[in-house]
Amino acid sequence: MWGESTVSKRMVGLGLVVLVAALAVATALLAGDKPMADKAKPVEKVVADTYPLETCVVTGAKLGSMGDPVIYDYQGREIRFCCKGCVKQFEDNPKVYLKKLDEAVVARDLSGYPLETCVVTGKSLTGKDVTPVDYVYDNRLVRLIDDSAVKTFMKDPEKYLKKLDDAQMMHDMKMMEMNKSTQMVPAKEAATESMGHSSCGGH
Repeated sequence: MWGESTVSKRMVGLGLVVLVAALAVATALLAGDKPMADKAKPVEKVVADTYPLETCVVTGAKLGSMGDPVIYDYQGREIRFCCKGCVKQFEDNPKVYLKKLDEAVVARDLSGYPLETCVVTGKSLTGKDVTPVDYVYDNRLVRLIDDSAVKTFMKDPEKYLKKLDDAQMMHDMKMMEMNKSTQMVPAKEAATESMGHSSCGGH
């Protein structure tokens, strides 16, 4: 049996271990609360990935070719780099590199854009004298009638994005119905052809 002094020493030692562990956890949590410039972090897992580029906006190198890509949060926008060294180059001249990302977003979203009208004014985006503004917000294309509509959009983006989301949902449902109809036609033709062969075989 241990004496009371031995038990007390072991209890004190155990208490110190718990205290050190708690301090380590607290330090790690505090370390995570860093300024924006330090929020670059490796990609651990991407779910439903919609990032429009497979290459680094700075070097043009394929993401993942130099180890795990680095994710950077810039004013709410996700930017990916091939390595941490590119973050500094991006920060020195973000407009140049954001232009590349914007072009990639427009190329990705334009063909499937669900509206022919401006979400702010309701005016048609098509027509001989109409030149819509392809505005990129949070790595997403929003087509607006002019610069004035862009300013209005930025006052309450969530309001207008909801309209775009609703239109996108209706567009996707319509496309699904069209695909179902297209698939059903060959199936009916195949069934009819099969019945024809069966009738011939009965003679």
